[in-house]
Amino acid sequence: IGTYHTRASIYSALGKCEEAIADYTTILKYNSNDDKVYRYRGYLYLLLEEYNLAIEDFSKATTIRPTDFSSYIYKGKATRAIKDYEQAISCYTKAIEILNN
Repeated sequence: IGTYHTRASIYSALGKCEEAIADYTTILKYNSNDDKVYRYRGYLYLLLEEYNLAIEDFSKATTIRPTDFSSYIYKGKATRAIKDYEQAISCYTKAIEILNN
């Protein structure tokens, strides 16, 4: 699994988002409870403007680790992009609450 993660990171650095997403998806087949992998893949979906897929991944990341403020921030960006402003405000508010505790 570590090798997939390393390769995904390199693909990401090279701007090869689809290849990185494929590797992160493979990792999740073996470990579906890795909040960081959901966050990384969600971020790539965000870059590709696949906002609903990004939101889904950030939601999974925060379900696994509710104190993951960065996933709330990214989810806020994705929900803002689809003009779901109430949800975006909720995500940013949650991130602020986590950071203040």
